[in-house]
Amino acid sequence: MTIVAAAILASIPTACRESSSVATPTAPVDTGSRRIVCTILPTYLFTRNLVVDVPGVEVRLLPLAAAGCPHDYELSLAHAKLIAAADVVVLNGGLERFAGEGIRRINSAAVQVEAWRDCIEATRHPPRAPHNAPSDAHHAHDSDDAGHPVHGSESVNPHVWLSPSLAMMQVRTIAAALAGVLPHHRDRLRKNEEAYIQRLDALRLEVEAVRHRLRTRRIVTTHDAFEYLVRDLGLGVLATIQPSPRIEPSAAEIARLVDMIRGGGAAAVFAEPGGSRVLAERIARDSGVRAHLLDPIVSVEGEPALDHYERVQRANLATLVEALR
Repeated sequence: MTIVAAAILASIPTACRESSSVATPTAPVDTGSRRIVCTILPTYLFTRNLVVDVPGVEVRLLPLAAAGCPHDYELSLAHAKLIAAADVVVLNGGLERFAGEGIRRINSAAVQVEAWRDCIEATRHPPRAPHNAPSDAHHAHDSDDAGHPVHGSESVNPHVWLSPSLAMMQVRTIAAALAGVLPHHRDRLRKNEEAYIQRLDALRLEVEAVRHRLRTRRIVTTHDAFEYLVRDLGLGVLATIQPSPRIEPSAAEIARLVDMIRGGGAAAVFAEPGGSRVLAERIARDSGVRAHLLDPIVSVEGEPALDHYERVQRANLATLVEALR
């Protein structure tokens, strides 16, 4: 590793940040090509849909984001090099340990866009619990080892993209920032924005329709990623198995979870792809309910289609209907 590369990596903070927004530097003069780097798969999908047919724009997804969990995000030298060459860095917010000053140390000229910025106030409101849902979800721990927000804490859960309504707000935030960076293409960006918003709004209406089809309201999830989709569907989370992918519940905690599921009438356990699936299936089996997979849209194999977000969300809705109707 070169001295310069080592200096770049050394400048990246290790503490996890939960900043609500990052000040945006003055937009660069529009000279043509622009490089946009996205930190997680949802913001990559949102950004790509916004810049369709906009010339001279390259959108990249940081390599780890294509296959890893955002909670485990650590910048590598390859990531730092991509950020160093970027004009815009689109983050989710609340997940990226290197947001704000960490990126500024690598590339002080890059415009930072925290896509969840306008969602924060909306996410502070508690979920709408149905009449037969538990008032508080059970968690094996209050917070994860890196301080990421979880249910029951005063922090804001950053998984806002899993609510189509909040995803629409994220798209609006990204679009507004890109209009400042690409002023010569504002008309095209606006057309793309409205077209994509219409698609996401159609998905939002599908969520509303599913909400009225679900008979069972209590569920168990692997961790808190689906809080906002659960809220949109009027569901109540009886228990979450893991507050963080890096923390396994103890045998005593698993036994308590099994007892809660048996006694609380949860209809199913919803796992996510990955290592936690085995644990969720075991708990479901011991509790006498079925385990189902929900996709948090954090990883993908190959280049995703522009409608990947909608496809995955519709598959998630189909799974929920199958399990809970």
